Amino acid sequence: IDSILDAFIAWESMFSSKTSTTSSVIKSISKILKRTNINISNSKLDKLYDLRSFIAHGNPVQHELLISKNHEKPTYEKEEIKKQTLDIALRVLKELIRDKVLFDKTPEQRVQTLLNPMLISCEKCEAKKLRFE
Repeated sequence: IDSILDAFIAWESMFSSKTSTTSSVIKSISKILKRTNINISNSKLDKLYDLRSFIAHGNPVQHELLISKNHEKPTYEKEEIKKQTLDIALRVLKELIRDKVLFDKTPEQRVQTLLNPMLISCEKCEAKKLRFE
């Protein structure tokens, strides 16, 4: 489980922002992976990244990717998830190293460059968040 969390930390260290971290990370990684002709859906990335919260808050076995349904095998084995998350981190890092413009930017600047999100305020609570097109 620790190595899975390490992979997610790598994801966040490449693409994060002060607001809308989950969307920033997932959408940025998806965009970089498309450059390498690897298409992983945002929903798949979202499920993988959601596991990060369960691990960080001490309850990974309750995540839908690891729950056994009807006493069958879990949707994914921990080793398979570890391989997927590390593979994604390494592929994205290789692409960042190739892209000298993105490589020299901070994680938040990378999100801005790749996704060009708009900073908006929630109408109800006035919290700041990013809107992605």
